[in-house]
Amino acid sequence: MPSTYKTECLVLRRQPFREADRRIVVLTPGRGKLILIARGASKIKSKLAAHLEPFSCSQIMVAVGKNNDTVAASMVKKKYITLGQSLLKKAWADYVAEIVDHVTKEGQSDPDIYCLVNDIYKYLDDIAMRTARDYLSGFLVMAGFVTKLISHLGYHPELNNCSVCHKKISSNGNAFDFTQGGVVCKSCYSDNENQGSIVPVTDATIKMLRFMFAESFTKISKLKATKVQLNELKNMIDKFLAYYIEVELKSVEFIRYLNRQKRRLSPKA
Repeated sequence: MPSTYKTECLVLRRQPFREADRRIVVLTPGRGKLILIARGASKIKSKLAAHLEPFSCSQIMVAVGKNNDTVAASMVKKKYITLGQSLLKKAWADYVAEIVDHVTKEGQSDPDIYCLVNDIYKYLDDIAMRTARDYLSGFLVMAGFVTKLISHLGYHPELNNCSVCHKKISSNGNAFDFTQGGVVCKSCYSDNENQGSIVPVTDATIKMLRFMFAESFTKISKLKATKVQLNELKNMIDKFLAYYIEVELKSVEFIRYLNRQKRRLSPKA
């Protein structure tokens, strides 16, 4: 194995390490997730620090070590600048990074996840976040990211036929059963004793989920949704993560706090 190698990467996280170093978690297209040490990156005059900012795309040289691999050199290719200028954008980007950090294994290549994360960072960086429509589009795209990631990880749910009797679902009265891996019809939903794993879901939300699995972030951002659909979608996404990924995300609470503050400060009609 060579003592050094070069790779493009997305910087997911960085943390203090020892007195003057930093521990950097990056995602690469060919080597998967890497956990690296950036020597002296906590120092004010460090040349590495500016090229290893979270949510940036960099070209790095990695020196292979006995215990820890280190960043020998780094050059920024693309900075998603606005992700650090908006609290909500940063919270969403942290949410993405936290999920990806949990679901990826160190050194396991997955170019599709790399492209998915790069695409969501690019979308969040480009969106203005000035209007209510911008906030709605951002939320829908984040939900789309989770559905696409879950599908890529092999948990693509059944959304056309009942997961129990396998008949095509009809309108109204359906639910989503996480133990069965998809929607269940009204009859099977009523007969199921394990109601704790079941979430009632409207036809419109099922259609929206189908759309999110299949379409691009740009098309997802243009969806229209009622408050009922948004609440159902939020509930579904939270349960997707809790059931399939089995993690409690720290970033979720901060996003909820920001949403509460936004509602509190919004002018009343």
